[in-house]
Amino acid sequence: MDHQTIAQRFAACIVCSQQICLHFAPRLGISQSLALRMAAAFGSGMGHAGTCGCFTGALLVLGLRFGPQNSAEAPGCAALLAEEIRRFRQDFLHEYGHLHCRDLLGMDISTPEGLARAGAQGLFSEVCAPLVARTCAMLETRLDALRQ
Repeated sequence: MDHQTIAQRFAACIVCSQQICLHFAPRLGISQSLALRMAAAFGSGMGHAGTCGCFTGALLVLGLRFGPQNSAEAPGCAALLAEEIRRFRQDFLHEYGHLHCRDLLGMDISTPEGLARAGAQGLFSEVCAPLVARTCAMLETRLDALRQ
């Protein structure tokens, strides 16, 4: 995913978690509408500068890919999903050092003032857009490796 597309989506109020899910919607066999709706509450660190929306969006993708399709499959899927989450978390932390927006951005965007300051400093373009692109690339690599 390119920086310009990501920036345009941010400008259209499509948050990081939604962008991750939109990117993978075709691969996962879900609609863009579902991708937007299921990830809507996870952007901006779940709205309070907590866990990064790129990371939570990635977890949604992993859940759709490795989670059970019915209750009978749940026991068989649990260990695989837990392992994929553990691996992705490890990769994300290795790449970025943090899971929380406030740490990745260096400021607390949970307040209107912090959010405005981050916007004025261009952090969503400089930090978040590359993070969206890199998270998608990391997930693509992982999912492609598992197909082989």
